[in-house]
Amino acid sequence: MKIPLYLFTLFFFWCCVSKNDRQAMTDISGMREVVFDDKNTINIDSVIANYRFVRLDSTDNFPIGELWQTLITDDHIILVDKLHSKSVFIFDKTGKNKAIIHRQGRGPQEYISLFHVTLTPDRQKIAIVDDLGKKVVFFDLAGNFIESKKISTTFLTLEYASADKAVGATYRENPAEAVSPGSKHTDNLILFMDRNFNPESSAIQNRYLAISSTKPTLKKFGNDIQINPYFCDTIYQATPDGQLTGKYHLNMTSINGACNLPPDITQESLEKMKASIVEHVSATKAQAARSEAMKKLIDGLLEKVSFEIPDSMLNARVERVVQEQAMKLQRMGLDDLRKDQAQEEKREEAKKEALETLRPQVFLMALAQKENITVNDQEVEMAIYGMAMRAQQDYKKVSEAYHKSGLIYELRDRILADKALEMVYSKAKINEVPAVSLSEPKNAD
Repeated sequence: MKIPLYLFTLFFFWCCVSKNDRQAMTDISGMREVVFDDKNTINIDSVIANYRFVRLDSTDNFPIGELWQTLITDDHIILVDKLHSKSVFIFDKTGKNKAIIHRQGRGPQEYISLFHVTLTPDRQKIAIVDDLGKKVVFFDLAGNFIESKKISTTFLTLEYASADKAVGATYRENPAEAVSPGSKHTDNLILFMDRNFNPESSAIQNRYLAISSTKPTLKKFGNDIQINPYFCDTIYQATPDGQLTGKYHLNMTSINGACNLPPDITQESLEKMKASIVEHVSATKAQAARSEAMKKLIDGLLEKVSFEIPDSMLNARVERVVQEQAMKLQRMGLDDLRKDQAQEEKREEAKKEALETLRPQVFLMALAQKENITVNDQEVEMAIYGMAMRAQQDYKKVSEAYHKSGLIYELRDRILADKALEMVYSKAKINEVPAVSLSEPKNAD
């Protein structure tokens, strides 16, 4: 099979390496020149050495919607659906489902958003980057919670450079979105961190492009971490000691420089595309800001009230967590959890987790009762229908799974709590602050 090799760029390439970035550079002498030519071809057999098909077990209770990431170890296939089920699916190499990590929530063992997933250097732990929760949550390959670590900013991508070093790409879009105000890393997009994600050095100055967000691409290939800044014709390699090395230079002279736009692309269509990008970015930022405001609102309210969680609700939640753990062990071919000598310890851990997650829910459900907020069957089924459509699953099968598993009651409570939160947010007093004016990009020198 022959595949034409070309590079399509929306507007132009702009190498965004500042003076500070060049100071972080260790060596460019080994940088390879990659020449793009629309007449060149690639034989797919030279890229893929071999392949095989693996039939995966059904995950009806949490259907896989959009496959966002695939991670492979010697013994496991790990699939990430961050948009629909917001879950991590763990299979063995034969396709048998070993565990499902579905811990969306605000508790210490949960994640608000499943933004990026990576493996620790020993490839024995799964690290979930929760950008809204400002933390990284760790699980083992059986789906069990291990620990949680705070992070100083939000990350588009976060990867380990070594056992003690990590590299993260941020996606701040203006000077106000700083890593930590006043720090020397405030204005840069690549952070080199220690094992606890404390920034040690940084590179790639943020240019605050008006046409789109400034999002550097950071990918790990084997043990190599490669970085391509936005609108840049150079791909760099990050070293564990916090340096950048030139890896590839992308030469596009033969395809009319940086851009090789098809003839049907007009200035008008480019402007429409630009407007669409700006609208999408604005909507995304607005939703993120709204979610963060809601979190701060409910956290503030919970600090002012004191109440007990009903034993029936707490015990039900603990029992569900314990049953999920038992199912994981059974799928792994291990003894039932009831035979586990550490049963009581596991139950205490589940209780602590349940208390953290149930407090906001109980508060909001009590508020819903006081305000006569209700949820009807149609609202529940519409929520299931939406999930089924997003996951491209049969609605009837998804609905049946929710009813049979008892998750329908949890879904109803979640919808009720969300409606109460919407009501509180709509009545909250909002103090607007002046927008920060965006300055012109600093000179590269």
